Amino acid sequence: MNSSFFKTHQKLMYWLLIVQLLTFELIVAGTTTYELLKGTTIRFENIIGLIVASVLVAMIILVRHYENKWLRSSNKLVKFFMEIYYIVMTLVLMFSILPTENIFVMGALHKWLHLNVTAVFVLLFIYGIFMYIPTIAVITKNIKWVVSRVLMMALVLFQLVGMYSFYSSMDMGNKTLSMLENTGIVGAVAFAVMISVLMIEWGFRLPKFSFSKNSSWSTNLFLLLFAAWYVIYNAFAYSEKLSTTLFKYDFSVKSPTWHMAFQGLEAGIAEEWLWRFAVGLLLLFAFKNSKHSFLRRYFIEWSVGIGGLLFGLWHFDNMFAGQNVLGTVDQMLSAAAAGWLFMVIYFYTNNLLSTIVFHFLIDALSFIASGTTFMDKPNLFEWETTVIQIIVFGLITVFMLTGKRRKVIKENVSGMLERS
Repeated sequence: MNSSFFKTHQKLMYWLLIVQLLTFELIVAGTTTYELLKGTTIRFENIIGLIVASVLVAMIILVRHYENKWLRSSNKLVKFFMEIYYIVMTLVLMFSILPTENIFVMGALHKWLHLNVTAVFVLLFIYGIFMYIPTIAVITKNIKWVVSRVLMMALVLFQLVGMYSFYSSMDMGNKTLSMLENTGIVGAVAFAVMISVLMIEWGFRLPKFSFSKNSSWSTNLFLLLFAAWYVIYNAFAYSEKLSTTLFKYDFSVKSPTWHMAFQGLEAGIAEEWLWRFAVGLLLLFAFKNSKHSFLRRYFIEWSVGIGGLLFGLWHFDNMFAGQNVLGTVDQMLSAAAAGWLFMVIYFYTNNLLSTIVFHFLIDALSFIASGTTFMDKPNLFEWETTVIQIIVFGLITVFMLTGKRRKVIKENVSGMLERS
């Protein structure tokens, strides 16, 4: 699948989006009418929903009529307002209208068609994976600024995980289904599908899952052995002294459950799809096409460096979920260094599956061994090991960005940046 598919079916995507909005209006209008007939108080949010959806339909129809002219305009003010328009429309549709419609439809299917709860959830999970595609094909694809694109994708990942976690709080009638939702696996898959479509619309190619023919077997073996060692060390190293930290291990586990394993898998899929595939390519494209020669010359290094720092900052939200402040800072520093390493592994191997598996094993085994997904307040020894981790990961990153390895990376990213 490439961008030509969505260009060919642009009219279909447009009408699907209109149908989604009109369906939302019909559901809200029907609910409001039912409340009137019962003599109950009309909910204020229903009226607001009807007004907002009607305004959105009118704006989409109006903008579509003048869109090509406005997008081709050289007027900076027009470009600015169009960018804001696409950002706001995406946020309203993805964070409010479409998720609300999904919940309303779920209730209607259960109540009016008498489908059992499990069947209803399965149908809506499937729909939820694809329901954002019309919005992406008609609205979100027109967002131009790199900062806007990165921020939008990060916010959407939060929203998807949150939406499916909300579903998991309901009685689905199936424990396995509830666990998949609660761990965010379905949200991660939905996010991967959505981001894939979005990147295609922006002219990029989908990621590969086989090793680059340019890569050296010895370098791949080194990366594999280091990854295997670090996965074990991160989960099971048991020492309070630097002199023995590499040699003492405790292989007992506190929470050997599928729930913990799937939470690690969710992070591996969603975060690698976001930060290595999507953000990695956006940064490469931005720096390679920069007006500044210094940024263009070292566009790979800039992409790896900034990408890692953004990945570290991404973990800041764990503090709002109840994680210790210093534990969060420690995690952000570790994640930034891991982000550098993940990025060069992806660029060198040209294989997104390699970082997905590496990331999954790090998180899953750590969660299973510790019995928690949160970081505790670090002691002095843990601060020391974090500093050492940053140094080691940093040295490997620098090693991968030099000599023949950089040539391989440059060849691989050139292929990644070929327009679809």
